[in-house]
Amino acid sequence: MRIETRSRMIVEATATTLRLMPAESRRRIQEFVRVIRTRADYQMLGIGGELDPASAVLNPLYESLSDKTYDAQVIVTLPVFRLFSKEAQVGVMAVVWGRGHRGLESVITRRSAEEMNLKPGDTVTAMVNADDCR
Repeated sequence: MRIETRSRMIVEATATTLRLMPAESRRRIQEFVRVIRTRADYQMLGIGGELDPASAVLNPLYESLSDKTYDAQVIVTLPVFRLFSKEAQVGVMAVVWGRGHRGLESVITRRSAEEMNLKPGDTVTAMVNADDCR
């Protein structure tokens, strides 16, 4: 996982949340999320032009417009993120990592689907390991 920002706030909040999570969860997040980036401007939502209140989001990162596979990236909106205390910034990053952890457990890669010869409409059975519930 790369951190592509000079913002000390984001680096510190990321380091704190990763340090506090269980080792296995940290390893999985670091493998799942490819990059953390910042956005210095507000994002507009839809046609109405409302400001996006999100301080950090987990988004897909496509290699090209024609590629249907993607990695995960975290995008932090600096003007919103700066409004929070250090403790709240750690909380924001923890929520993002929680979403990444849940998303990781529900994703199957194209390569894995091809190895299993899965096709649209195939019936599959999934085993869910719920030993880390709190």
